[in-house]
Amino acid sequence: MGDNGEVQRLEALLAARSAELDALRRQLEESRAEVEGHEGLLKLAMEDMRRLYDDLLSSQSRLMQADKLATVGVLAAGIVHEINNPLMFAQGNLVLLRSAIGNPGEAAKILADCEEGLERIRTIVSDIRTFSRASAAGRRAPEDLGRILEGVLRIVSFRVSKKAEIVREFGAVPPVPCDAQQLSQVFLNLLVNAAQAIPGQGEIRVATAVRDGRAAVEISDTGSGIPPEVKERIFEPFFTTKDAAEGTGLGLSISADIVKQHGGTIAVESRPGLTKFTILLPLV
Repeated sequence: MGDNGEVQRLEALLAARSAELDALRRQLEESRAEVEGHEGLLKLAMEDMRRLYDDLLSSQSRLMQADKLATVGVLAAGIVHEINNPLMFAQGNLVLLRSAIGNPGEAAKILADCEEGLERIRTIVSDIRTFSRASAAGRRAPEDLGRILEGVLRIVSFRVSKKAEIVREFGAVPPVPCDAQQLSQVFLNLLVNAAQAIPGQGEIRVATAVRDGRAAVEISDTGSGIPPEVKERIFEPFFTTKDAAEGTGLGLSISADIVKQHGGTIAVESRPGLTKFTILLPLV
């Protein structure tokens, strides 16, 4: 009887353990289903984040393009003047050429002058097209910073030369891996701001050098300076102290983003009579 009782007790214990195992198995299945459900939700969330990131990149690209076009709009009158001058010069020379047909030497000189004027127009138009077109994503190549700066200076020449003397101090800098169109946008924004900051006549200094193993670009002006409360906010999107016709409030924000994407830094120091922006870019 005692043996039967022990057997019954063991059978009951095994049945209880079996029931517990079945319950644990069901819980495990439920947990697995829950984990799979969470994995599905996580996958959907990651896809949403990827779409949002792509939308953000697209929006940033559109903002950069809008800022480019807005800047070209601000410079439009000066650009038209820069193109019109050599065009009128070439047209006037062609009129003179008609009366100089009998004098080969004079005709050759007039034709050379016409060719120079038309080449100047071609260069200006080429610089504007290079600056204005949308930048190809991820396109980087070794570029000469001096060449990029000269192209930008030609675009802003009329606007800037009315306000300031341009002083170039281009040191020897190896080619920098960069997107030339994007850096052109940075330099153009800084040069336009420098010209706008000068109340009368002044000086804008553009310098390049190698500093601590990095390429350095400095753009400074002898304007009125940036008040401390404004200086703290100049890189904020849409922050501006200018009239709507003079800027979107995006220029410096986009410039800072471009420099950061290139692995560089942008800093500003200012006091009455001197504001200097310093950009440092990796050479490799």
